[in-house]
Amino acid sequence: MNVSQEVLQILSDSAVVRDSLTLPGQLDRATYLATNKVLEAAGWKWSRKLKAHISNGEAVDALDQILLTGQVIDAKQEFGFFETPETIIDEMMFEADIEEQDETLMPNKRKTALEPSAGTGRIVKRLQSFGLVVFANELQETNAKKVDELLYPSGTCMRRDFLALRPDECAPVDYIVMNPPFARQADIRHVAHAIDFLKPGGRLVAIMSAGVTFRTNNLALQFRRLCDDFDASVTKLDEGAFKESGTMVQTVMVSLTKAAA
Repeated sequence: MNVSQEVLQILSDSAVVRDSLTLPGQLDRATYLATNKVLEAAGWKWSRKLKAHISNGEAVDALDQILLTGQVIDAKQEFGFFETPETIIDEMMFEADIEEQDETLMPNKRKTALEPSAGTGRIVKRLQSFGLVVFANELQETNAKKVDELLYPSGTCMRRDFLALRPDECAPVDYIVMNPPFARQADIRHVAHAIDFLKPGGRLVAIMSAGVTFRTNNLALQFRRLCDDFDASVTKLDEGAFKESGTMVQTVMVSLTKAAA
């Protein structure tokens, strides 16, 4: 079931406390019925006694998925790892404006890049094609081993929760190109954290959920202020940009430059 932009905005503005959802203000009948239809399809039920929609844990996850995709889908589907399509990587590399490096130079003479959630290494491989010294992090062991093969013999893939990785554990880099996890607005936390890993003058390009442009919770509002602070560019990607990777999540590309010291 496709969800209208009006209903998406209402769901984004709703107050969710544990398993209870309260709609924002008084809705007209047609709008309420459209919103209620979406909530019921996702597993929420109206409680006359509590004057709120009530859910179990799966329905809470389903609400997050609705805001990511604009669709009501199976509440059990996870939004974790989805390969970045090559066409999207093309756009990311162009936006990153990477300077090609002379690979005959010693590594300490070349510019550096980081992929904080490397997956199977598609973005890592493309960064390497520019002659950059590439650092990568990937929590999932099976994927990390594939990235190890790309980095050999100069290094290995880190295996950390990126949010627990400190900037002093990874040298500041010139470029960060990333496709972070989206579930429960993890993309916002990952991108905000990644900025600390950039050198002054460094460039970051990230794929993010389109929810960063319209959600009104504190995390989304703070991120939009962060984008303003860095004069970030936010570009909406085509509908179905990740369809070949198994998801219809609506996405944007965010790019920014860290101010030079």
